[in-house]
Amino acid sequence: MNELTEINNVNLDSNNLTTKGDLVVNEVVASLGMPRDILPPDEDISIALTLLPRELNLVPERLRNKFIAKAVIASSVGLFDGAIIYVWNCVITELRSRVSSFGMEMIAQISGNSKPDNFLDKIQDVDLIDLCYQLNIIDEQGHFYLQQCREIRNHASIAHPSNIDIDDRELINFISRCCKYGLSEKTISTGIDIKSLNAILSTSTEDNSEALDHFVSILNTTFRSQQTLIYQILYSNYIDSSKTSTVRANALRIAKSASNVLSDNPEIIVELLEKHQNNLLSDSQDKRINSTSFIEAIGQLNSLSDAEKVSTFRKAINHLRNAHYGMNNFYNEPPFAERLQELSDKINPIPEPIIEKYVEVNLECYVGNSYGVSWAAISFCEKMLKNLTPKGIECMLGKLNSTLQTFNSNQKSRIQGLLEFYSNSPIVTPTQKIQVESLKAKFK
Repeated sequence: MNELTEINNVNLDSNNLTTKGDLVVNEVVASLGMPRDILPPDEDISIALTLLPRELNLVPERLRNKFIAKAVIASSVGLFDGAIIYVWNCVITELRSRVSSFGMEMIAQISGNSKPDNFLDKIQDVDLIDLCYQLNIIDEQGHFYLQQCREIRNHASIAHPSNIDIDDRELINFISRCCKYGLSEKTISTGIDIKSLNAILSTSTEDNSEALDHFVSILNTTFRSQQTLIYQILYSNYIDSSKTSTVRANALRIAKSASNVLSDNPEIIVELLEKHQNNLLSDSQDKRINSTSFIEAIGQLNSLSDAEKVSTFRKAINHLRNAHYGMNNFYNEPPFAERLQELSDKINPIPEPIIEKYVEVNLECYVGNSYGVSWAAISFCEKMLKNLTPKGIECMLGKLNSTLQTFNSNQKSRIQGLLEFYSNSPIVTPTQKIQVESLKAKFK
């Protein structure tokens, strides 16, 4: 276990490092009059250092920077909660770089800003990972595991005080997932290559009819998050009068041809209605006219009457979601949960395009994560979840049925309470009651 470990060009003498690290640890804790067991034992440190090369071998040499070096050094003296911060910083820096490689024009379309100079500096980690998934930089599995790593970074690192300890197993699992999904340069084969979209849009329709039809077919089958992003890009290209007539015509053709995905993916409509609402306030008459034309072309003109409602709900939902996924979430969630609950009382029924996201964020906050819930916010979320329309109940049951997440006993208990409420609700359909009973068994 303690012999020289060599994997490709990564060399760590775990025995030597552990010995030297232990000397430092012993001297420091002794001088402070503190017990040695405040830090991981030598065996845990040695195991971590022995396994690290296997994981670091996945990282290309150009990314073996100061963050990686600091992570290894921190690990050698048992500062596992600090090591994960350094590795995570390396991941976030690399993901921002990969997004940036798409070019400022594409970033502007994504962000909705004409001058998105600080877009990648301001974006939250949770949204950056989502964006990388949409752009096909990471796959579904990478998206899942990196979001888990983000949770660990937020709740179990030195980023803020925590009672959660990181041992050698947790450290290696964290670094393994970061290296594999955030730092390696493996090719992603699923989804659509977003960079190819600009080329398709810029080609004459007469010369590119087959390519356009092919793009529509794969747009219909790609994952929902990417569908949403592509529709945002199509919309941005169409409403921009500075774009060539070819680009605008192709963007509209793709959007119209793939409009059947809108019924299965209401998030697209939510995004477009919010952008439309913002463009109605624009100084550009062309943008206002073009935006309305686009919405009409995809068969959503009737939805414009709900645009203001959707936009209001969307902002409130995003505020709660950002608080939930941000630092100190248990402290920050309550006022945003209260605001959303107030809106749900004032605007009833909730516009159908936003129901799915409304249910999703309430479930996330109500169920909580493995570290607990915000008790000051949970009453508002519970009230909203127990006052759903039939459509909202359908969304909730679908979310619970499709989840692959492993819940602890407290989380299951909260879900069971919610299901018990709807098992006795008069508005639940016979089919939904069957689903409720099935889910009660699932979360038993």
